[in-house]
Amino acid sequence: MMRVAVSWLWWLSWIFLLLRPAGFYVSASVHPASGAPYGEESNIMAETTISLPRQLSTAILSSEPKTLTELGIPECDDSAKDCAYGGKCILGPGGRRSCLCPASCPGSIPVSCQAEKNDDYCMSMSDDYREKYSLPEPACHMGICVCPPMFDPWKMYESIKLLPFKCDRRQLKVQGVALPADSVYQGTDAMLLCCINMDPRTFVTYDGIDFIQNSSIIREPTNTPYDEKFTDGFAPPRCWSLDIKNAQFSDGGSYLCHVRTIGHHEIPANFTIEFAVKVIIDQFMDIDHYVFS
Repeated sequence: MMRVAVSWLWWLSWIFLLLRPAGFYVSASVHPASGAPYGEESNIMAETTISLPRQLSTAILSSEPKTLTELGIPECDDSAKDCAYGGKCILGPGGRRSCLCPASCPGSIPVSCQAEKNDDYCMSMSDDYREKYSLPEPACHMGICVCPPMFDPWKMYESIKLLPFKCDRRQLKVQGVALPADSVYQGTDAMLLCCINMDPRTFVTYDGIDFIQNSSIIREPTNTPYDEKFTDGFAPPRCWSLDIKNAQFSDGGSYLCHVRTIGHHEIPANFTIEFAVKVIIDQFMDIDHYVFS
């Protein structure tokens, strides 16, 4: 019986010794009266206490709306020279001017407005937009609402996303697309598109885009935006197309979308489409004969 009691005392003493450092750590970390940290462990706690505001301030800074400079939007001086069709150079946050245009207005913004009325008739961009971007609010210009530029891709078809509409001519870009795919079988039809990221009127004429095949053959577009109807309140047409009927191997290769601009700014803009024509092999053909004969 005595031996069992001694054994229990021995184990209890070890448990007590193991618990003492943990208890000391807690008591040494926090002052019993004020709750303020001190000692070696208090330095760790103090660092944690100091670092929290930094993390919080970083999160706040990162969530601030982006400015013109951060978005890479140039400052404008003259509406007619710098802005896309129907656009206006407007003073915005930070005392800087930027182009607004009708093409970039979302569906929630009215199309027409009364020029003599206040700009708030054109309402405002969505809360999500204003949280992300520090840009001028929509305004009334010559009886039409104009809006700051888009940043999200614009859906043309279900699987095709075009560049978002911009309002400053100096931000001109062109995008190339092959439909139904960038490679088709011989004898089938295809269409190549060259689309810019703004309303082409007064900046890129009907013959302002060429399809240059393999750096040597200039192929004129089958259709241009000017073959379609421009209607206020609808996204303006902005694509030049080249129809390829009964595709042959000679139709394959690299197609350069080459843009020529008019007006005050001459902006170089190009995009290369790689297009291939594949051979059709009859599934009932004798493959051995086809390969080795």
